[in-house]
Amino acid sequence: MNDAQYDAKLNIHTEIYFESYSRSNIHRYEPTYYRHLEQLFQAIAHKIQTDDVLIDIGSGMHRVPIYAADYFGIKTKGVEINKQLYMSAVKNIKQYHTIKQCQIEAYNCDILKYNIKQEDTIFFFFNPFSINVFKTFINLLLKENKKRCIIILYYPDGDYISYLRDLNVFQCTMVIELEHYYKDEREQILIFEI
Repeated sequence: MNDAQYDAKLNIHTEIYFESYSRSNIHRYEPTYYRHLEQLFQAIAHKIQTDDVLIDIGSGMHRVPIYAADYFGIKTKGVEINKQLYMSAVKNIKQYHTIKQCQIEAYNCDILKYNIKQEDTIFFFFNPFSINVFKTFINLLLKENKKRCIIILYYPDGDYISYLRDLNVFQCTMVIELEHYYKDEREQILIFEI
């Protein structure tokens, strides 16, 4: 299936590329390819627990949270700073709920103002912001003293990888090479765990 067909199956609209620069340290919206989510979800299925909560940081129109909820049946959340993208996400959640009920939440706020909850266990990043914001968020996350924490870096920025490795708290437990990895080493998904 292509991305439009996945969207149609889920009764949502997330394919649009949207220039959504809110601040200089926030990156533009770009949807994650479903084929890559499929590859990721198949690879991590054995790690998922029924009480896990996946959070997409910089969730845009909510493709990742909706597809993860549909795929795994777990609670998901998305945090998006851009009001217009957040409104599209809320609409997509409502549309998805016409075909299936799942626990999917959307938050319209700066990630540094999001109240990290103990239930939040899986964090998905597609380079949503600068390394400085990433470092600050990871430090806030570590203050929560989580026993279970999985960080998923999609098409990762080298600075994100270096920071997690330098902390000596997270261990890279999985590398998923995507179809064009041989041309671009960023074509991968990295899984880090405490």
